[in-house]
Amino acid sequence: MYNSAMMNLLNIAKKLIKENGLRWTFLYVLYWSLRLFLKIDLHGLYATIVRLEGRYNLPGFNSPATAGDIWDLLPWDKKPDEKWTISEEWKKSLVDEVLLGYIKPGTVVLEVGPGSGRWTEILQAVAWELFVVDVSAKALDICKKRFSSASNIKFILARDASLGIADRTISAIWSFDVFVHLNPDDTAGYLAEFKRVLVPGGIAVIHHPNDGGLHGGCRSGMTGRLFTALLEKNGLTLVRRFDSWGDNGWYNLSRHGDCISVFTS
Repeated sequence: MYNSAMMNLLNIAKKLIKENGLRWTFLYVLYWSLRLFLKIDLHGLYATIVRLEGRYNLPGFNSPATAGDIWDLLPWDKKPDEKWTISEEWKKSLVDEVLLGYIKPGTVVLEVGPGSGRWTEILQAVAWELFVVDVSAKALDICKKRFSSASNIKFILARDASLGIADRTISAIWSFDVFVHLNPDDTAGYLAEFKRVLVPGGIAVIHHPNDGGLHGGCRSGMTGRLFTALLEKNGLTLVRRFDSWGDNGWYNLSRHGDCISVFTS
């Protein structure tokens, strides 16, 4: 088991060096070494990494194939994504005011990046049919077991932006804690796929970086302005962008400079 894990890590390291070069890889390893072992989170160092990605169009650790290998290392059976939930009140508010505000019952829904299924359990209950797509085979296996009694879910492993779904079949798309990690090029690929699979007037609700990843948290270099440009390029229309909700904006995504974009086909 130990040898297998080490081999996986070495293979990931080789991919990162091949895709990003030695300088980026050194800075990335340095950042995570300081964060994990010394509990030092240097946002300035992470901002340098993000600027390198933007300047040289580097995928970082966010290319789908590499990300799939990395996410496969997580213990999805222990639901690590639940730890990313700020509080149960925060989650309930997000579900009630955002997810259920846009994802209507009895429709065909696509979820990108389910993790261990913390949003899937909500979507499965309201969707007539739910397509669940992830780059991690391990995460999908956990979801298949967790929702084995559900007859309305189809699971798809996609190691690139290709969704493997027929044209104009999806009414609504939901993705949270996923596109914050995707580099702009791959985000553009997914948006092109969203345009293809959404029915006319279909809606998407996507959580993504707003400030170019400058607040850390493994965010990509995506910005709100760039996301809007990519929407326009792919014939998608921005309906709303926000970073807070609830009474007086009590619940928010300010910690890492994120936002939620709602758009239609």
